[in-house]
Amino acid sequence: PSVGGLVMIAPIVIAERMRGTSLQAVQDICRAHLYLTHPDEFLAEVCAQYVTLIDHLLFAEAGASPTEALLAAAKGLTRRDLRRFIESGRDDREVIGRFLSPACYITDAWPAVLYLACRYQDDPLKALLTNTNVGGDNVHRGAVLGVLSGLINGFEPASLFERLAGYQSINREIERLLLSGAPTQ
Repeated sequence: PSVGGLVMIAPIVIAERMRGTSLQAVQDICRAHLYLTHPDEFLAEVCAQYVTLIDHLLFAEAGASPTEALLAAAKGLTRRDLRRFIESGRDDREVIGRFLSPACYITDAWPAVLYLACRYQDDPLKALLTNTNVGGDNVHRGAVLGVLSGLINGFEPASLFERLAGYQSINREIERLLLSGAPTQ
């Protein structure tokens, strides 16, 4: 059971909830989707918490603190006290490396995502950079973290894309690919 199983859950949740699908129905859809590639009961429990957390953040009142929702998403799924880690001021590499494994296994990856989302809730770029720097399965963990950070902050990834060293070249290639697939008139 790995954090990679959660990567495609967010688009399903957001699309279905914006369409008006009930939260319970979305939970069922996401569980069925998860089981296509990651049939694991514990991961399914984490997925249910992730769906609930996305829903909470998606429909949160403006200015509401996400802290309690982030910490609640860990309840019953980890023995670790994430609030204590956040308040301790420990180095992130100590938290994710010594106390939580940086590997893909959901038992540590999920608390690591929640820790980073909570600790850096006001600075999504710092959350994502820290995630990258602690190593391990930072790609899948980062995809889930990026969703949470975006929902918390209304953060647009375009600003990060434009900061890439090869932004203009990459953008031209994307435009070329999009145009080559466009129907001819």
